[in-house]
Amino acid sequence: LLKRRIHTPIRNKDELNSTFTGKEQTFYIDKYISENYTPPKLLTTPPFSPPVFEGREADLEAVHDKLFGGENFLLLVNGQGGMGKTSFAAKYWERYQAEYNYLAFLFVAEGIAEAMMNLTRSLGLNFTTETPEEQTTILIETISRLDKPCLLILDNANDEEDLNDNLLALRKCQNCHILLTSRLAKFEGAEKHPIGSLSDEKALQVFRKHYALLQESEIPLFYETYEAIGKNTLVLELLAKNLTHFNSALKQRYSLQEMLNDLQNGLTQLSQSKAVKTAYQAKGTGLRNETPEAIILSMYDLTGLSEAEIALLSVFAVLPAENIAFEALEKLLKEENLDQTLLTLAQKGWIEQNETDFKVSPVVQEITRHKNAERLLTDCQALIDVLKDQLHPDNLHHEDYKYATLYSHYAENIATIFTAEAYLAEAGRDMVMLYQRCGDFYKITGNLGQSLALFEEGHQICEKTALISPKSADAKNVLAISYQFLGNMHSELGNLDKALQFFEKQIGLFEQLYADYPSNVGFKNGLAISSQFLGNTHSSLGNLDKALQFFEKYFELNEQLYADYPSNVDFKNGLAISYERLGQMHSELGDLNKALQFFEKRSQIGEELYRDYPSNVGFKNGLAISYSKLGQTHSELGNLDKALQFFEKRSQIGEELYADYPSNVGFKNGLAVSYSKLGEMHSKLGNLEKALQFFEKDFEL
Repeated sequence: LLKRRIHTPIRNKDELNSTFTGKEQTFYIDKYISENYTPPKLLTTPPFSPPVFEGREADLEAVHDKLFGGENFLLLVNGQGGMGKTSFAAKYWERYQAEYNYLAFLFVAEGIAEAMMNLTRSLGLNFTTETPEEQTTILIETISRLDKPCLLILDNANDEEDLNDNLLALRKCQNCHILLTSRLAKFEGAEKHPIGSLSDEKALQVFRKHYALLQESEIPLFYETYEAIGKNTLVLELLAKNLTHFNSALKQRYSLQEMLNDLQNGLTQLSQSKAVKTAYQAKGTGLRNETPEAIILSMYDLTGLSEAEIALLSVFAVLPAENIAFEALEKLLKEENLDQTLLTLAQKGWIEQNETDFKVSPVVQEITRHKNAERLLTDCQALIDVLKDQLHPDNLHHEDYKYATLYSHYAENIATIFTAEAYLAEAGRDMVMLYQRCGDFYKITGNLGQSLALFEEGHQICEKTALISPKSADAKNVLAISYQFLGNMHSELGNLDKALQFFEKQIGLFEQLYADYPSNVGFKNGLAISSQFLGNTHSSLGNLDKALQFFEKYFELNEQLYADYPSNVDFKNGLAISYERLGQMHSELGDLNKALQFFEKRSQIGEELYRDYPSNVGFKNGLAISYSKLGQTHSELGNLDKALQFFEKRSQIGEELYADYPSNVGFKNGLAVSYSKLGEMHSKLGNLEKALQFFEKDFEL
């Protein structure tokens, strides 16, 4: 038999099967190996040993114990891209190589089978006419016959399908400890050991080793930087090395503060950037030498993902890099197979999953925004539309602003992305609306400073859009509305002169638009609304005659609009408000009977609106205000019993509104005022104990 094996050439598997059977085929493996050949201990060149390695000692020991502790010869070392999985595997090789008879470190680029074929030469295999399947079979058989223990590290094993296809082959190598570095969240064929972010203290040590010029005073800035990059180990190294390029002990050209400011615009938006050296995905025997931006953008490849997965990544790329509940995503996206797409992305390592919450890293966000730039807005348009709807004033109040609080946070983040020059022409109008609706939310809940800041952000977009399209009627319309928001905020803050300037700019634009497009109902309504705000401001400034002129113009336009469109609820509500404004003016001018007539008309329409739309919080609050105006007027006319009835109605509605929406500052204040009015009425009527009770309630609020 030996003589036949040596002297009879066998060219393929069929000849092998016909020549030998059973165990004899295993012996035939020797035919492919040179006589007396002994494989070297290092079946591949050693991996690049990381010069800086911090915070993973416990992980090294844990992985060693798992691999040597019994049946766990196949281990998945998993984590997000750039967390140091490859460095960890290289360090494991360096630390424990003496305990292994043979070691191999393979980078999985085009699949596990192809990567393992790189071992043929070191194993002494010499293939000629064998098929790839035959070669793989022989290779695995050869590896399985090596003296144990062997260490086989398969780096970058991110393809779950490829792992499944090669699982049986890998399991034949039970003489090997097979360590798989991967972004996969799990793999059923192997136990896992996750590699997460370094602790803040260990990360600081790593940063200092790459950037020795870090000052003690800059340490708080470091922690902010580490947070801004999603605590990514590779990005931390790249940024530290980049700072080293620009700074010396004698001169600082690019400070950590400047870099942190740049990072607020994105990880690839550094104003100062030079090529740095890194072992990450380096080819050949040298280090990789590229800019931090180029290296970061190479960390993830979108090819191979489904259309639904790519689109969902676009959405995550514009939302905050924080835990987002599945419930919130489901309400915002309304996609049929959202759960499956989320779970798939989490399994592939693109996003993190924590039970029912999902989170994306700033690194993945930056890469996705860059690679999906041309489709980003299209992928996110449905999300933007839902947010605009959910933040509409009619929908803000749901569950005491529970969702409005969350959605305004998301909307602000999205608006900062799509206000970039590349998206302004197409997305500008939507972003203005998001800023304005978020501003309304903060105004309602009492954060006037944040509200004003958001209205100003929206206004700046309007000005840019108007410059881009100076002849666009729509751009002028949006700009005019932005003046209204700014005017209202300055009125709230008591800056009446500033408010007046904005309202005058608003009415100037609407007068132009209505003159150019007299049949456009929206422009006519805009002119009416701007007349109202000018009337309010002149009234507050004490210019009563001017205020009356604007309120009469407001009433005239609203009367026409409602007459032409009687089914339009907004126009009906506008007419009701115009009655209220005229009533207020005549009250201030001393004509209480005329004022009473207007307040009664306003109240009548308010009751109709609330009856027809009982869930509309604005109509309910408007009716409460109309009762307050009637109560005040009857009080001034000496009709104290009637006044008391209207103040009681106003207080009843106020209590309901405050109970349902305790976060609404306006409702809380309105209820306080209503208690004050009831106190005044009972005081006038001689009911001092009752008056005291209401004044105490007013004081408490």
